[in-house]
Amino acid sequence: MFAFIAAAFVTVSFLMGDLARERRRRREQLEDRARRLQVQREQEVWLATTNAARYPGARARAPWPC
Repeated sequence: MFAFIAAAFVTVSFLMGDLARERRRRREQLEDRARRLQVQREQEVWLATTNAARYPGARARAPWPC
């Protein structure tokens, strides 16, 4: 009986660690994606403002749909 309880405890501990690793990996993926999107947005804004400064007669247009 003790062996069964010990095996169950080890199995549950392993599965909990596996779930924690998966959550951490997923969170890091989401953070990386958020950083990439932020950089992309900043580049688009920079490009839009640069073009507006370069061509003052032209209407500055947002690079994303409003």
